[in-house]
Amino acid sequence: ATHPQADRSQLNHQYFERYDDLLTLPSQALVELLMEKERKAQMLAGLIGTAISQPKTQSNQNFHGPVGNVAGNNQGEMENTQHNHPDEE
Repeated sequence: ATHPQADRSQLNHQYFERYDDLLTLPSQALVELLMEKERKAQMLAGLIGTAISQPKTQSNQNFHGPVGNVAGNNQGEMENTQHNHPDEE
């Protein structure tokens, strides 16, 4: 599902720009891209399986934002940590 506030025109432009780029690739390059995506999907599935089988811990963090948006909004509690570094002269 697309976020209600997403710029659909921009998303449409980005989609077709990427699609057009993919159409220019030779078939072997497309196969390699698909194989890489499959490896990543399998790795993520393994990580999720491992996480599910681990003892449960409670986390008080919520992350919001579109998938792939590293700079998305986030909320949560973080422990205050003081780092002591020697003064540089």
